[in-house]
Amino acid sequence: SSSSPVTELPFAGYRQGHRSPGAFHVFRYHESIDPRQVRSQPHRHDFFQILWLDEGRGTLRCDLATYEFSGPTLAFFAPGRLHAWNHEIEPRGIIFGFPASFFNADTDYPG
Repeated sequence: SSSSPVTELPFAGYRQGHRSPGAFHVFRYHESIDPRQVRSQPHRHDFFQILWLDEGRGTLRCDLATYEFSGPTLAFFAPGRLHAWNHEIEPRGIIFGFPASFFNADTDYPG
């Protein structure tokens, strides 16, 4: 099988609801399961994402590196950062997502 160069992989297409462009979102990781199983496929977002996992075990692929995680884990993804998860034990924790405008003092979400 052939693989795509990193620069050709698409951004995840969130276009509605709490993950629509410009939206700030917070939700439980285990309640956000996507039936398409996109987490295990390399993908990226056009927003910042912070994950706090208080339990679980598996691997995180980020850009060209692979990291093992077990138990409490904090992960930060800048917009465009390629990542994918593979779980041996399903993680539980919180996902935070926010646009770059969150850091601007003159927006609805001053940082």
